[in-house]
Amino acid sequence: MLNRIIRGSVFRVGSLLLQIALTFIMMPYIVNSLGIRMYGFWALACAFVGYFGLMDIGLASAVVRYVSRALGANDKQDVNRVASTAFFTFSGLGMAALLATLILAFLSNWFFKSPDESKIFGQVILITGAGFALSFPMRVFAGLLNARMRQDLQSLTSMLRLLVANALIYLSLSNGYGIMALALSYLAADIFMHTLTAFMAYRIYPGLQIRPSLMSTASLKTLFSYGGISFWAKLAGIFQFRTPPILIAIYLNANYVTLFHVGARLLQIYSALVDSVASMGGPMYSWQEARGDKQALQNSFLHFIRISSLFAVFIGASIVFFGKDFVTVWMGKGYVTSYYIILILGAPTIIAATQGPAVNLLFSISRHRFMAIINTVETVIGLLLSMILLPYYGIYGVAAALGVSTLLCKSVILAYYTCKCIEVPGKDYVRAFAMPNLKLLAAMGFYFYLISDYLKPTYASIMGLAGVQMLLFIPVIYFFVLEKEDRIALAGVLKARKMGDDPLSAAHPADIDKDASCQ
Repeated sequence: MLNRIIRGSVFRVGSLLLQIALTFIMMPYIVNSLGIRMYGFWALACAFVGYFGLMDIGLASAVVRYVSRALGANDKQDVNRVASTAFFTFSGLGMAALLATLILAFLSNWFFKSPDESKIFGQVILITGAGFALSFPMRVFAGLLNARMRQDLQSLTSMLRLLVANALIYLSLSNGYGIMALALSYLAADIFMHTLTAFMAYRIYPGLQIRPSLMSTASLKTLFSYGGISFWAKLAGIFQFRTPPILIAIYLNANYVTLFHVGARLLQIYSALVDSVASMGGPMYSWQEARGDKQALQNSFLHFIRISSLFAVFIGASIVFFGKDFVTVWMGKGYVTSYYIILILGAPTIIAATQGPAVNLLFSISRHRFMAIINTVETVIGLLLSMILLPYYGIYGVAAALGVSTLLCKSVILAYYTCKCIEVPGKDYVRAFAMPNLKLLAAMGFYFYLISDYLKPTYASIMGLAGVQMLLFIPVIYFFVLEKEDRIALAGVLKARKMGDDPLSAAHPADIDKDASCQ
């Protein structure tokens, strides 16, 4: 099982890093090729179509949850019922998204007075909206891969999609084609990814059947019940991150929005990177819960909270230490204010990131109503404190408000509730979470002290010292920070890889044939 978790984590992190790298490389090229105004058309179209994502209403996460549960109970028929119900429900949502696309394209003349610009914008909306509508039913296949803990395959399809899309974009723009070619490039890459994902899902699930006759009213109610709460939690999170720039723009001006955004954006990328590791255990939690194996569930959670939190602390502390010089060389000396935003939000963001396995666990055992409530409370507290502090302390006040609300909701309260849900003793949690991270922070603090005089605001200095840090701390973490059982488990993974075996097969003999074609 750890074999898949580690492999999936590596691929997910790789996919995210590829996306970040291609964004840094391709965005200037696309903007320069299209021109500022035409790129504004593209950004506006993506912004409008992006809101269609809210029509998901949490069903994608529900598919992963209940297919994983069915796999844990070895109920193949329930897998088909959930998949069929979700596929045709998503198809209906896709048709609704397509209708909204047609209406938005028809009303494009409301946004632009020029008939030519209105026509171009309408055509771009049609292409991007059609691609988004197509993605709805295809989400089921991505959910099936996640439920089987094959995030490596899903990440591989995402990476191929990124490469195909950017290759087509480069070829089309370099040959003089414009915004329509950009939209069609993304549509072609999306179709390629969806086709490949569906193919992989059918190979992993040889008995998979998706038919209208397999739709179940009970499954539909279950999916909507779970998905509605997931949607609530997601919506609260969206407001939490999108409200501060609006407040800053109202009280101050757009310049301060940019300064705040640069710092906050780096921390959002960090959170996404950590989440790519922390979220890997979800299907495993659902399997163990379906079997009623409380001890395995507790052990899995403690393993994940230890390893994931070490990853979060290692990366997060490095961002705080190297952040000032990185922001200076990346954006310029005028953006030192953005680093102070990182400094204020750093500790709360790192603590929240360490609790990723707890969040994932609650969603995986259908105790995620708590997360919807806590996200809402966090958003309200952050908004109120921001309105109080912003007039006095500017963007630093907003950062402090968000940090306080995060610490209140995503530290002790979340940890306590999670441990209570699965009956993990507090001392076991502290031993798994606090002690390893204190050891790591002590070692990193000493290293940062030694290199502080050598750190300069250049890419060579930052990357060189960060590379040395990686080489030094991998063995430190393995031999002196990880527990003995973690090292034994990792050694078992490496042994299984060398023998060509999959640890999951031993625990789930019935699953061997399902995965044989995709190893």
